[in-house]
Amino acid sequence: MAVHRLPLETRSLLLRHFVPEDAVALHALSDEETSRTWLPSQVYRDHAHACSVLESLIRHYSSPGDPREGPYVLAIEYRADGILIGHVGFSPLDNDVEIGFSIAERHQRQGLATEAIGAASRWAFRTFGLKRILGVTSNANFASMRTLRRAGFVHEENRVMNFQGTRERVSVYTLSRRPARGRTMNRNQALLRHFLAAIAYRISKAFRDAPPGFEAFDAGHDVRTPREVVRHMSGVINYAIGILGEPRGVLKDCATGPAEIERFYALLRELADRIVEKASLEDADAERLLQGPLADAMAHVGQLALLRRLSGSPIAPENFFAAAIDPSRLGPDQAPPRSPDQDWPEAPDDWIPPR
Repeated sequence: MAVHRLPLETRSLLLRHFVPEDAVALHALSDEETSRTWLPSQVYRDHAHACSVLESLIRHYSSPGDPREGPYVLAIEYRADGILIGHVGFSPLDNDVEIGFSIAERHQRQGLATEAIGAASRWAFRTFGLKRILGVTSNANFASMRTLRRAGFVHEENRVMNFQGTRERVSVYTLSRRPARGRTMNRNQALLRHFLAAIAYRISKAFRDAPPGFEAFDAGHDVRTPREVVRHMSGVINYAIGILGEPRGVLKDCATGPAEIERFYALLRELADRIVEKASLEDADAERLLQGPLADAMAHVGQLALLRRLSGSPIAPENFFAAAIDPSRLGPDQAPPRSPDQDWPEAPDDWIPPR
């Protein structure tokens, strides 16, 4: 079976095959408290045990070389320093394929697990022709459930099953492969989903490397804070979802700024799914969606960019005509700029021009 484009590069990570030299780092990662708590079956007794497991994982790349028949696990390397910081992989579960992942404690709460899961899942769909991927986690592991949701997985059910060596109640999430553009969608559907991806790309850029406290930045004159802008954008997208189905109720505020952003991405993905599910999306419906809620949402992304500048942390400019907009990327994991501006007259003193 042909394996598509390994290693995989994301904004912060390199996903690659494991090599024997990873044994020391793999053993150290398995000994961390989070691994011992949530992944006890992947805690290795000593260096020799880690080497033995690593040999088995490497062997599975070629035999069977298919996650429907055996594990296919990728190493997660942090691009900034080339250090192994975790793994993400796939293995058979009944008649499905399950994803598993782990990130070193010092790199948690930075969105890296979500970034790895998104890239690995897209790769697995292309490489192995999977129709869906399951994510299974303990009902007590709230961080894992939150990460799966951020990566686009949807809760399917709770069940009791053998999990990490014990009989346990777990939450099962699913991620379904999205239709290839132009294969099952008409042009209206494809263009609208591309526009949603452009919104996702730009809002990700608006919050990337934002200073601490930016979500609550107050520009004065009763202008919405960035968090309030995202809350309003979620309401706009929620309204668009209602246009394609049953009318939706008014959204309540999320408890935190990050949760507000996470909800916005989840609503974008839901709207994208509704657009695909709409068997016949007439020109008039598509035009009204574009001129109304979608144009409104994009306008507010521009407002977020303006608030970044007013807060003293402007966003580096780029040529968006050349941007890598991917309709399968409707979350914070976005490609780096393809054509960043070489000249930025208003740049902050610490700006480093792209090479």
